[in-house]
Formats: sequence, structure tokens, C-alpha cells
Amino acid sequence: TLNLNSTANTLTVNVTGNYSQSGGTFVSSSGGLCTFALTGASSSMSISAGTCRLGATTVLGTLTVPGEFNLSGSGTFDMTSSTSGATFNLGGSYNQTGATSTMTQTGGTVFGNLNFTNTTGGKSYTQSAGIVTNTNFNYTQNGASGALTLNNSINVASGRSFTLTSGTL
Repeated sequence: TLNLNSTANTLTVNVTGNYSQSGGTFVSSSGGLCTFALTGASSSMSISAGTCRLGATTVLGTLTVPGEFNLSGSGTFDMTSSTSGATFNLGGSYNQTGATSTMTQTGGTVFGNLNFTNTTGGKSYTQSAGIVTNTNFNYTQNGASGALTLNNSINVASGRSFTLTSGTL
């Protein structure tokens, strides 16, 4: 288990390059705002096993991935928080291909956001296997000249939204 924890009001972690997780637990939490960012122009995140949790039960988390996001195998990506909404800014394609992989945001009364921020070229959303539990998060396509192709359906939960701010869907 790797727990990034700080009692300060903010915790910022910038990683140059790619992030790959093939087991164990990664939790980003602090006493306030927690930001985890991959800083390379095309840096990608891959989770094939274990759990990656953005935020803890009472903190706001932000994850920025400029490249691809790959969730496969038995990996779990968890945006759940009981009192605050997490933000996931994704500049590349979303690929969920594992039979038991899970992306979830179910807790709390404040809602999380999955922002597709691609500004050039076509990116895609693929969920060919696994589960997306999106009870408490909204989607936004906000890539100035980018396009997002839906290779599979995105089921938007009741009371939630999918907003096209800029770009093409």
C-alpha cells in the first residue's frame, strides 16, 4: 500500500512519465486538496490489478492524465469520496478492457467529474468489459479542437450530465 497523505491543506504530486499499477493499493489523500498529475505531454496511466483511489473519505482529489487511461484485468480505479467530488482530467483515450475492472464514484453528496480534455486529434471512449459505477459523477467533453468517439455507450446516471463544452462528440 502506498498512501500519499499530508495533514497540510494541499498535497501535490507531479510524476514525469507513465504510471503503471499491477497490484497493491494506491491512495491519494490529505487534509484538503490532493492533486496527482502526470506531467509528460503524452504520459499514460495503466491499472491492471489492485486499487487506485483518488481521494479518501473526506478529501477532494484531482487526477490529470494527458495521455491514455487503461484499466484492465482486475484493476480498480475509485473516485469515491463521502463528502467531496473528485476530478479526473483525461487528455487521451479511455480504455477499460478487463473482465473485472471497475471504475467507481458512488459516495457522497458532492459529485465527481470525468473531463475529456483532448485538444488535438481523435480520442475514444472504450469500455469493452468491466463495470463503470457512475452514480455520482458527471462527464464533460472540453477539448477545444479535439474529438471524442464513443466506441461503447456511456450510461449517464439519473440526475447527472454529459456536457459538450467544446470539441466534437
